[in-house]
Amino acid sequence: MKQLGILFFVVTFCITVSANSNYKTPPKMLADLVDAPRTPGVSISPDKKWMALMKRPGVASIKELAQFEEKLAGLRINPKIFAPSRSQGYNNIEIMSLTWSPLLPLQIYLMEKF
Repeated sequence: MKQLGILFFVVTFCITVSANSNYKTPPKMLADLVDAPRTPGVSISPDKKWMALMKRPGVASIKELAQFEEKLAGLRINPKIFAPSRSQGYNNIEIMSLTWSPLLPLQIYLMEKF
């Protein structure tokens, strides 16, 4: 009898969960938090006169995540370029002088992934 009660509970729970499983978008505040730009990496020159702000792309798109990849010993390899498939470089580097009074950024835009 106890097993029948547990079975009834599990079936009822599964039906309730499947009935409420519509796709829902998150609240705007949470979506803005996930889609926010990443904090740039900072590198200062050895002579302490220059600073590089290295900006990375945001969250990977579904198209990028769905690309075919080979898996070998825990590595994910893109067979088209024979390189790691999930590696992300920088998409913008700003070089600033730390000695000039008004900071003038020099922007370098890098090529997109191939």
